[in-house]
Amino acid sequence: NVQSEGTSAYINVFSSNRMEWLISPSIDLGSSQNYQLEFDMITTAYGNSGSPYVGVDDTLRVLISTDNGITWSRQNSLDVWTSGIGLSNTSTHQVYDLSSYSSVVKFAFYAESTQNGNDFDFFIDNFKVNTCTQYLSLSDTVVCDNYTSPISGNVYTQTGIYTDTLSSPTCDSVYSIDLTVNPHTFSTATIIECDTLISVSGNAYTQTGVYLDTIPNMFNCDSVVETNLSILYVDLTIDQSQNVYLESNETDPAATYQWVKCSDLSPVDGQTSAEFTATSLGDYACKVSIGNCTQISECISVTSLDSSVSINQFSKSDIKVYPNPNNGQFTLELSKKPLGQLNLTISNTLGQMVYNQQPTSTTNTIDLSNVEKGIYIMDFSSPTQSFKTRIVIN
Repeated sequence: NVQSEGTSAYINVFSSNRMEWLISPSIDLGSSQNYQLEFDMITTAYGNSGSPYVGVDDTLRVLISTDNGITWSRQNSLDVWTSGIGLSNTSTHQVYDLSSYSSVVKFAFYAESTQNGNDFDFFIDNFKVNTCTQYLSLSDTVVCDNYTSPISGNVYTQTGIYTDTLSSPTCDSVYSIDLTVNPHTFSTATIIECDTLISVSGNAYTQTGVYLDTIPNMFNCDSVVETNLSILYVDLTIDQSQNVYLESNETDPAATYQWVKCSDLSPVDGQTSAEFTATSLGDYACKVSIGNCTQISECISVTSLDSSVSINQFSKSDIKVYPNPNNGQFTLELSKKPLGQLNLTISNTLGQMVYNQQPTSTTNTIDLSNVEKGIYIMDFSSPTQSFKTRIVIN
């Protein structure tokens, strides 16, 4: 929009008693065709691209002559601009309906200045008369990742203002799309967790692995979180024998132990090994730590300090559960045929029982495929024996 570029027709508006014209060739509108006039316009300071200095005496008009340019009249103005009406150094696209005109016409751009003191240029480009085109604006469109135009099928992946044309024999429709494209996001996390991780999307993971979770990000688009998960399974079951002898069943070489009183979880001084001998009555538990994973076992009651009497408890070697973790279907193997009074209950961590049977043989197949994933406690009991262990169903 500078004179020297020579790409636009222009009028210089300056001085007093100045009347400038740009006049089109003759154009035949016929008798019934629906036409429109279109052009791009801009006004700038004289000789450069700065804002125009438009005086109160300055007027610009778009005119149509219905007799092929023989006469021109202000009454046939398609548009009028003065200092107070929208003249700036920003390009605009102007469209005028010609459906009420017919036959051979001419168009003119007329500029008038009656006083000295202001000097600006008025540029016209892309002047054309064509069949009707509707210019429509779609409402502001906010999408994630990309947008497929319903008009043209074009796919847009960046924020911007786009135009698409829907062609018609009688009236094209040009749609302006003010588009905001927000991104999907991706992040990774490395986590070491005890037993079960509840992910950002609420999923429960009980096995080491790589997991993908999708949640909305700040733009309400998908945010994919990749979790590199290491699950530490801490065996929280306790063996008890001769009333006072307690032993944690966790055998990981990296494990550390601290026996605590269940009444207030205060540590028992000096009791930091897997084995513990009670010297007073009460309920005791073992706090087991592996790396940054720390958990507390179930509480074991010591009701007698007489170690000469055995409670005849199962030992770890008497019971095998495999596979563990499992999908709800697993095998229970006993070292000897169970007595008829041996009972097995399986409960979740909330204490809700999901299984209750008496094993009838040394090898038993158990199906818990209908229960939720998670940690479950297996409790074996009889009048003379007891044992607890846990399984992981995933």
